[in-house]
Amino acid sequence: MSAPNSKLLILASAAGAFALGAAWLGASYYSSSRIDAEIKAFAALPSAQTGVRIVDLQHKAGFPTSTGTVRFQPQINDPSVAPGDVPIIEASYSLSHLLMPTSAARVTWTLKPTGMVDSILTMVLGSPLQIKGDGRLTYGGGIDTKFALPEIAVSQDGMNINSAPVTGHLAAAGKALEFGLALDKLSASGNGETVNLTKLALDLDVADRTQGLGTTSLTFDKFSATDGSAEGYRHLTEVSRKGDEIEISNSDTLDKLVVAGQTLSDLELKLAIGKLDAASLLEISTLASETDGLQTMTPDQNTRLRKSLRTLVAKGVSIGIPALSGTVGKGSFKGEMLVELRPAPSASGPVVLAPRLAASGNLVVKGDIIPAEQAQMAISSGAVKSGPDGLKAEFRFADGVLKTNGAPVDASSVQMALGMADSTINDILDGKPLMPAPAMDAPAAEAPLAEAPSAEAPAAAPAPGDLTEEEIIAAESGIEDAAPAAPAAAPAGDAASRAEITRALVGNTVEGTMQNGSTYKEFYARDGSIRTEDGAAGTWRFSGDRMCFTYGNEGESCLGVTLAGRTLGWLDDNGSNVGAGEIQRGNPNKF
Repeated sequence: MSAPNSKLLILASAAGAFALGAAWLGASYYSSSRIDAEIKAFAALPSAQTGVRIVDLQHKAGFPTSTGTVRFQPQINDPSVAPGDVPIIEASYSLSHLLMPTSAARVTWTLKPTGMVDSILTMVLGSPLQIKGDGRLTYGGGIDTKFALPEIAVSQDGMNINSAPVTGHLAAAGKALEFGLALDKLSASGNGETVNLTKLALDLDVADRTQGLGTTSLTFDKFSATDGSAEGYRHLTEVSRKGDEIEISNSDTLDKLVVAGQTLSDLELKLAIGKLDAASLLEISTLASETDGLQTMTPDQNTRLRKSLRTLVAKGVSIGIPALSGTVGKGSFKGEMLVELRPAPSASGPVVLAPRLAASGNLVVKGDIIPAEQAQMAISSGAVKSGPDGLKAEFRFADGVLKTNGAPVDASSVQMALGMADSTINDILDGKPLMPAPAMDAPAAEAPLAEAPSAEAPAAAPAPGDLTEEEIIAAESGIEDAAPAAPAAAPAGDAASRAEITRALVGNTVEGTMQNGSTYKEFYARDGSIRTEDGAAGTWRFSGDRMCFTYGNEGESCLGVTLAGRTLGWLDDNGSNVGAGEIQRGNPNKF
């Protein structure tokens, strides 16, 4: 090759290198301009969207390096907390804008509290607290950084705290987020107490922040205190989406626990929640973000919330404990439980839990966990069964029937609780205010049979809205048959007496749900009529200690009543609960 051609090749190579260098610098400069603009745009966003309130931003754009400081407050969604009560944090940063294969920029930063918080921490720690980190900004607009908290050694007023440096990492891009903390050792002692913790780690791996999808784990090798110790703890939470449903699982395991002289090992507890409607959960999450945690909702947002809650309840849910196990000394235990709320027949009708609810569970105990005397008492009462595998207790609830250890038992208390839950849930879904009603006076206690009440004792004055003794007598005598039917057999449970029922219900309103899913809201007038929003709907009377009802051309039906404050239950002839209700003083609905 001739010399002139060689010179031309060298000149061409130099020109190409210069062009590439110029293009690299130009692209780097353009990237720095975009990053500067994005920083200012982020600072201008509302705090409800960013999670922080920018107090002050001082950004000095430059090339190839820009610097700045920003003072901010975490967003607190609580109207009772004034902005002045939230501590201000100051961050200083430096950005290197030259483009690299794996990053659009490199960043170093320092984070520290200000004001009173800084003064208190400095006084306690002996020096200002600062968190320092470095990382990179990715081409997709994300950030990936590592950081560290310094070692802490405090000795004050007889208390000693020593902590190894805390290291951590943070990566965020789009909807994804990764966060982690690690601490090798922490110890504290004072006042005769000692606490030690080794190898603590917290990790979050969120695939979609808007739906909360991802995993969270927390582990430690050993925790010891004066009164006990724990070894090998592992917690894992996983939120995943399968089709239109969200599933949540929690798992906790512990290799060894020593407390109160007992040694427990191989402990495991798992919790699983499934069949949650994903769209409803996303809508509720969106509303919470828009309204400071559902505290500032407009009527339209309130309607959206109730619609999402109704869909969530209508589509059902499953909650279970797939695993519960461990060993205690020479014994062991193992159990599981599942509660399912089946889909509702109608997405818009009232909520009736009893026919949709199914639950089952069992627990097996082996060895000497339960003392022999207590075990024998449990077997005699039917609470557990004894078998070759140890003591076993199980239950099953389905279609309103409750069985324990294979034998049916009275489910009236369960039915009553479900009826009360129906009423509360329907009130929420219908948008009714849930303000507590005025407390009703408890019925006066009857004097013991062995003691006659003092004739000179003055009668207690009735509270506003209660019936006087004269009104009670008039109500009963005006509606009771001249020759009343013989009282029905006493129902099972704590059925109320005629006097208690009269004092609690006559002249008042009851709202509730029956086991068949029907709802009611009735005012029991003193003249024996039952009034609803449509006017007189029927009549009521007493037959012994039971209330008998007639509606239109229907035949008369009689029910027993249980009372607990403002809550009542309806009992059939067998003493089984067939409905529940809540007593409201007087006639607030003007029936």
